[in-house]
Amino acid sequence: MARTQTFQACRISRKDNILFPDELIIDTRAECVTYRKFRIIGCDSTRVKFDSIASVSMRKNILFADIIIETRGGGRIIAEGFSFFDAERIVSYF
Repeated sequence: MARTQTFQACRISRKDNILFPDELIIDTRAECVTYRKFRIIGCDSTRVKFDSIASVSMRKNILFADIIIETRGGGRIIAEGFSFFDAERIVSYF
């Protein structure tokens, strides 16, 4: 298994993803997951350690899937627009 795996949302999944698709980076060496949402200038980035994750789930839509990461502190990350194959791989890490 790779130490770092990057998953990018499908560009056609939603209008926000056309230019700046959501991205999840799973780093097994650092034991963390990073969510990045790019903007016209810069990006928003959230990093969560594996031991702070309470649950990871997948919400299937008609063509794409969303990843929902809930933290032990009550935080929530929703990364939208991944292929079903990538979404299942992401959930399998946890």
